[in-house]
Amino acid sequence: MKDTVFNPRPGDEARLMQGHSFDGSQMPAARTPVSIECAGGLHTTANDMARWMKWHVDRLATTDRDLRLLDHAAYLIATGSPR
Repeated sequence: MKDTVFNPRPGDEARLMQGHSFDGSQMPAARTPVSIECAGGLHTTANDMARWMKWHVDRLATTDRDLRLLDHAAYLIATGSPR
């Protein structure tokens, strides 16, 4: 995912997805302090989000098969189901 970052780079703002509150109003941009980037929010584009979803739902793909199995193992344990 080439366009998913903890903090937008110069020029990224125009391409990022906009978050909205429950009332439909736009949420303000909140930068993540470098000291907690791993725990902060991510900024992404629609293309990267679609790429991420496609990777996760492509059960028949042979590329990254072991990585996908390992990544999904936590869900299998928690739900007891491969769905």
